[in-house]
Amino acid sequence: MQANNKKIDIIMQNICIKHLFHPSVFDSSAERGQDTDNQYRVAERNRYFRWSKKDSSREDFIDSIMRPFPIGSILITEERQANGKYVRDIQDGHHRADTINRFYKDEFMWGNKKYSELTPEDRATFDHTQICVQIMSRLPVCTDEEWRNECDDAFERTNRGKPLNNNDKFWGRKEEPLIKWIIETLKNDEQLRVPFSEVFGDVGGGKSRKYLAEMIALILVLMKNDLSLINPSFEINSKYVIQAIRETAIIVNDENTAKVKVFLAWYFALIKSIKEKEGGLKYSQGDFTKTGGLLGLVLADWIDGNANIHYEMWKEYAVACKKNKELAKKLFAPLPKGYQQNKEGIPHRVQSVIDAYNPELKTFEIYEDNRLYEDEGDEEEEEIDY
Repeated sequence: MQANNKKIDIIMQNICIKHLFHPSVFDSSAERGQDTDNQYRVAERNRYFRWSKKDSSREDFIDSIMRPFPIGSILITEERQANGKYVRDIQDGHHRADTINRFYKDEFMWGNKKYSELTPEDRATFDHTQICVQIMSRLPVCTDEEWRNECDDAFERTNRGKPLNNNDKFWGRKEEPLIKWIIETLKNDEQLRVPFSEVFGDVGGGKSRKYLAEMIALILVLMKNDLSLINPSFEINSKYVIQAIRETAIIVNDENTAKVKVFLAWYFALIKSIKEKEGGLKYSQGDFTKTGGLLGLVLADWIDGNANIHYEMWKEYAVACKKNKELAKKLFAPLPKGYQQNKEGIPHRVQSVIDAYNPELKTFEIYEDNRLYEDEGDEEEEEIDY
């Protein structure tokens, strides 16, 4: 970026651990993005803490401080809270910040000692170890939208080495209109809220931001009528989401949102009829949420305009696959190996299901070794002359 187009400024400071992450100035357990009286907080876009208690990651990091070993730098941005007070958000390094804060709270030990049990000398070493801090602030010419985009970019670039998953990356852009609509409006829609929760759960919620990338892919397919967008990759789909810098970004309007709601209402009704058909069968969330499974097949058929015609077929297919776990494998066996599983093969798998379905008998006819079999779920297959 050229100097005359600068939107942000960065300064470097060496700051003592005590002044950064002591419980008096930072609380790692605080709710993300909420107003706080502390001087520091974890940026809401960050992942939740993932250093396991079962390994030595936390103890090793404290040991690196005490020995000392390099412990890296921290990226912080200055943010204004709703109450008007400025707070510094930790954009990169929150696992280290969390670990230090937990050690101060005596939540785990280093060298068989909690922080409160350290000698005065060791405590002083820990407190006064300095961390290199990069503080990123906005210049007066930087608009709110530009600032948000600069923070998102900085977060993504600093995390490229450990990489964030697709859900994490999209969550970091949660203020973009499409993502905000999913998180705040779609999953809370009065007509869809209950089945949405039952099928997909709390999309974008929890520590894993579960199904956010998949839901974005699903919505892009419906809004653009383009099955190629079914891959939940951030690199592929972000250009349709980031409104501020992409002309290709999807506009969240009444027409586009209606497309999504109509499909979801239809799909939820299909799932309900599937579950009602065979009451003894137990379905898992993955049976209806994987884009490589039933959802992807039905979505492809919907884009082609044939899903309503094949409603009974998809119901029978879902039940038959649950009763006979080899059915799909046998149906798709004649396809090239890649088409049997990858996203590009979805239309070919849809055609395989259509070709095998006998609407009169409501069964799927599978050819193996020049013999025809009618799939009857768990019942013994009857051989028929070819």
